[in-house]
Amino acid sequence: MNQPPRLACLPNGPYYLLNDMQASPVPNLVRASGAPCATVRGVALCRCGGSKNKPFCDGTHWQIGFRDPPPKSRMEKK
Repeated sequence: MNQPPRLACLPNGPYYLLNDMQASPVPNLVRASGAPCATVRGVALCRCGGSKNKPFCDGTHWQIGFRDPPPKSRMEKK
């Protein structure tokens, strides 16, 4: 059964578009125990606006100190 893509917002980081929720092995990558590593298929999308590889995330959010905007409830109290 094919699931529609999902979008996750990582805290203080990129949007992560998950294209395939079925975890599959990553070729040539194993854990210290020797067990294969598996992951879902996805892509990180820039949310900070600073990536040099837009629309993809290149990790710039760490360098520029990007932080999630505060929730509205906190903003209204100020």
